[in-house]
Amino acid sequence: MNNLNTIIRHASIFDLNEIYSIQKHVYDSNLIESKYIFASIIIQGYSIVTVDLKTNKIIGFLLAHPSELDQVHFLNKIPKHPRDEVQQCMFIHDMSVLPQYHNKKIGSDMYHFFTYKLKYTKYNTIQLISVNNTYPFWSKLGFACKQKVQDLLTDDLYENYSSSSSSIHDIAFMETIL
Repeated sequence: MNNLNTIIRHASIFDLNEIYSIQKHVYDSNLIESKYIFASIIIQGYSIVTVDLKTNKIIGFLLAHPSELDQVHFLNKIPKHPRDEVQQCMFIHDMSVLPQYHNKKIGSDMYHFFTYKLKYTKYNTIQLISVNNTYPFWSKLGFACKQKVQDLLTDDLYENYSSSSSSIHDIAFMETIL
C-alpha cells in the first residue's frame, strides 16, 4: 500500500475529464487517444481510479475492457493464444499515474485492486501493451512478453510510434495468467 491518503474506486463517466487530463500529462502528443475511446471503455464498468483524498483529485487510472485473445484494437494482428477457447481475457487499455505520484506504489496498488476484483469474474488472463518504458514495471507484476510490437504494427502506426519520444523497441505485447 502507498503512504498517501488515497482511495481506489470504480471509474465513472463523470471522471472522464480528469482521466483525459492525466493522459495529456503522461503521454507524448502522438499517443493521446480521444475522449470517445476512453468513455467507451469506462462505461463497460471495469476501469478504476485512484483519488488523493487531500485534494479530492484523481491521480491515476486503469482503463480495462474484455477482449478476445487474438484481438487488440490498434494492432493489425496478434498471434492466436495457444490455449483453448474457454480462456477469458481482460485487456488493460491504459494505466497512468500523474508524474508527481510516481514511485509511491499508486500503479501497483491499482493493479492489485483490479486483479482482486477480477478473481470473482470469469476472466483468468490479462493482456496489455507496455509503452513509455513500463516493461520492467509490468514484468515485476508477473507479465511476460509475448511479442515485440514493432513486428505487429501496420506501416502507418509504425511511422506514428517511430516519430514519438517512446522508442518503438520499448513497446511489447504482454500477458499474465491469474
